[in-house]
Amino acid sequence: MPGSVLALLAGIVMAALAALLAVDMPSTTPLHRILAGIGLGGLGIALLIVAHLRLRRALFELERGVRALGSGRAEVRIADNLPGSLGSVAQDLNRVAQQLALLRNRFDERVAEQTQRLKTERDQLMAQNQNLRSAAGQAQEEARAQSELLSGLSHELRTPLTGILGYTDLLRRSGLNIEQSHQLETLEKSARTLLTMINDLLDWSRIEAGRLRLNEETFNLIDSIEDTCALLAPLAYEKDLELVRIVYHDVPRQLRGDAQRLRQILTNLLSNAIKFTERGEVVLRVMREREDAGRAWLRFSVTDTGVGIEPEQQSRLFQPYRQVGRPSVHGGSGLGLSITRKLTELIGGEISLSSSPGQGSTFSVLLPFKLTAEAESAPTHDRSLSERSVWIYEPHATARLALVHWLEFWGMQVRAFDDPQTITSTLKRGVVKPDLVIAGLKPADTENPAIRDLLAACAAHEPPLMALVASAALPLHDAICDAGAAACHPKSLGRQRLHDEVLRLTTEASAPTAQPLLGRRALVADNNLTNRRYLSVLCQGLGLEVIEAADGRAAVGLWERERPGIVLLDAHMPGLSGAECTQAIRRLEGSGARSRILAVSAHLEPEERLAFLNAGADEILIKPFDDRQLLRALEPAAAGNKPVAAKLTTDPELLSLLCEELPQQYADLERAFGERNLDAARDAAHTLRGTAAFYHLASLRQTTSALEDWLKRATGLQAGVQSRRELDNVRRAVDETLSAINRP
Repeated sequence: MPGSVLALLAGIVMAALAALLAVDMPSTTPLHRILAGIGLGGLGIALLIVAHLRLRRALFELERGVRALGSGRAEVRIADNLPGSLGSVAQDLNRVAQQLALLRNRFDERVAEQTQRLKTERDQLMAQNQNLRSAAGQAQEEARAQSELLSGLSHELRTPLTGILGYTDLLRRSGLNIEQSHQLETLEKSARTLLTMINDLLDWSRIEAGRLRLNEETFNLIDSIEDTCALLAPLAYEKDLELVRIVYHDVPRQLRGDAQRLRQILTNLLSNAIKFTERGEVVLRVMREREDAGRAWLRFSVTDTGVGIEPEQQSRLFQPYRQVGRPSVHGGSGLGLSITRKLTELIGGEISLSSSPGQGSTFSVLLPFKLTAEAESAPTHDRSLSERSVWIYEPHATARLALVHWLEFWGMQVRAFDDPQTITSTLKRGVVKPDLVIAGLKPADTENPAIRDLLAACAAHEPPLMALVASAALPLHDAICDAGAAACHPKSLGRQRLHDEVLRLTTEASAPTAQPLLGRRALVADNNLTNRRYLSVLCQGLGLEVIEAADGRAAVGLWERERPGIVLLDAHMPGLSGAECTQAIRRLEGSGARSRILAVSAHLEPEERLAFLNAGADEILIKPFDDRQLLRALEPAAAGNKPVAAKLTTDPELLSLLCEELPQQYADLERAFGERNLDAARDAAHTLRGTAAFYHLASLRQTTSALEDWLKRATGLQAGVQSRRELDNVRRAVDETLSAINRP
């Protein structure tokens, strides 16, 4: 039994005995016995106090140890000399603390080991990241250097190639025999293939280096599409394919965007379609998808009747260096579709593919373009065409649809025939005759007796027959005209030229002059002799008298002496660059007559284009181009490409009325906003929108449409930022429209 407990019991016993003695002791008890009892009681109490103190100290020691363990201080130990069983408890608690300390030490060691391992791995990763950053920086620097090298080389390579293509075009017009024509076609095809590969490699290097930038400019969408199709038409004709373009009438004509990149996208898609199609057709369709935030989203879809693409190949098709089939068979760099996807994403659009093996493919590109005040949904055309009738023989259904699409839009009465015998017999009966016959032909059709009968039936030009043939060979065109056609053109004929030819043939108007710029002078400046001579020949073909300069300083000197009205300047020339020449000429002009200056180059970066335009250039032409494109750049009116702000611009009274109505209608809208009259604002916005729709003012229509939608959702008109912004948007659109109408 513990000592403290014994002492406690002894004290209790002694205290009890003392109490008994005090009770039983008579009053006559001697003093010593009284003192003995008191002493015995006191001793018992003392023993009780001592026992209590010892027990309290032991319990305090245990409490201290347990509390230390509870707080995690395993290094604290309890004294092991506690009385009785408390000492055993203390020993057990000390063993627990010892085990806890051991476990903690082991845990700390493991944590230290893992921490050291993680630090080592972190240091290794940091070193690897540093190496990767260094490698990435070096790769970017190499890519930039490579891009700069390729940019310089591309100019040197493109310059002779554009000369080859230019002189190929001139030779084709010089009257060659069949064998020479075939040889020339092979030469041109090889040069264009090489030029395409150079462009692909250069663009890919710029994409990889992150240096490919867009150039925003106002352009005519129809012209861009027609130029692209005209460029690729000979490839389709060579394979006896129909290359058809259909641009729906609600598609805006004037847009702002990168026309060069759009042409590149369409060129890649169309050339791929032609390459992988052996028979049938390649069709380009352009349709208006939607409008938002001042942008028109247009969908360009290219459909072919080619080999189609397996599903497992479709996912890899837009990767670089991937082709369908064997590259040795189809050729090419394998970069075209990859570049197309990159360009589409850079513009902010999207590309998709729908294809089945053996059933052809459709590549679809959705692209956004900014609307302009000159945009409209219909081109101008001569109203007298609505009084004319035309009969069509075109065996290919899609080509016939595209042709009828334009003729009916111009108001002509169109009748289509399925075979040449029917149209010939109907003509010979002579009950009713059209004002014009249009025949879509293949080169082999010239040997077809039924076609020869049709040509003979129109030989007296009663009615005249216009042949559209799938060939650019001039000897073939001449042979068809000799057989009875009043005119013969390739099927890639543009809609403006088609309009003019239909008008000429149906109204007996005189044919357009072969030299529309006769009597005017032009300065051609290019340090490359081949290109300079080619540009001079093109200008001379348009009737221009040409003077030549081989460098920039000579060009400025010649202009100052001769003062020609037209100037063609190469971008990269010794002495002075094209932009510097432009700036010098504009400075020398002062307030005198202004020359029309064209920047001519195989390639221009966006900042180079901007420098040219800021210096005072009127137009930029990218080589290669033909005389039709040159004429359109030099004299837009002569090429039938006047800037138009409204559909009915040929009616002066309507235009005058429009110029009066727009400011008044905007004033009504502004007044309604000032008076916080929501109903009046809605009426004014609706009136403005109706005017814009009637005159086909795309930009104003889009802006007023957005305003009208906003007013429909509004519960009231309050002064604030949003109201001012909506009103300012309409004011700018009205001002831009009026400026476009009044522009000469």
